[in-house]
Amino acid sequence: DGVAPTSPPAALAVGTPLTAQDSADTLRVANGLQEIVFDKGAGTIRSWRVGNRNVLVGGPVVSLGEAKAGDERGYLKATQPPVTGNAQVTSAPSANGAIRVSVTSNLRSGAGGAALGKLTNTYDIAPNAEIRVAWKLDWTAPDERLWESGLKLSVPTELTKMSWSRDAYFADYPAGHLGEPEGTCQAG
Repeated sequence: DGVAPTSPPAALAVGTPLTAQDSADTLRVANGLQEIVFDKGAGTIRSWRVGNRNVLVGGPVVSLGEAKAGDERGYLKATQPPVTGNAQVTSAPSANGAIRVSVTSNLRSGAGGAALGKLTNTYDIAPNAEIRVAWKLDWTAPDERLWESGLKLSVPTELTKMSWSRDAYFADYPAGHLGEPEGTCQAG
């Protein structure tokens, strides 16, 4: 298309190797540059700080899309967002001082709701505050179809610009579409 790909942001200086501190309720991964705290009950990230700045303040929350009134029958019509729980959180050192955190949790249709499946998230966290996220949803709910599935991560309100680079399902998207393999967008 003649459109230059989005350049990645400049990498932060490589921090010291990451360490993991495990407690009954949390897993803390940190070095002198960053700190990520995982909630072991919910299987979510409580916070991620780089330097003295919040980068994430929660999530991921699973987004299953929502069928609109009059749409095809059999699609999930959620009345509340799904929730994760009963998490199993593990960490293992990787190459170059990095740590891989694996989180497997049960996904329910809301607090106390029906079981929908099992969510597995893998976070490869590098000492320079780069993180790669992979996720898999093993759907077990009967006869439900989804409009979409994805993860939402909560960021502080002062973060107003986002850039991404991802494996895309299709090769061609309309300009400015969030599904593009690479792009940038502003809040709002």
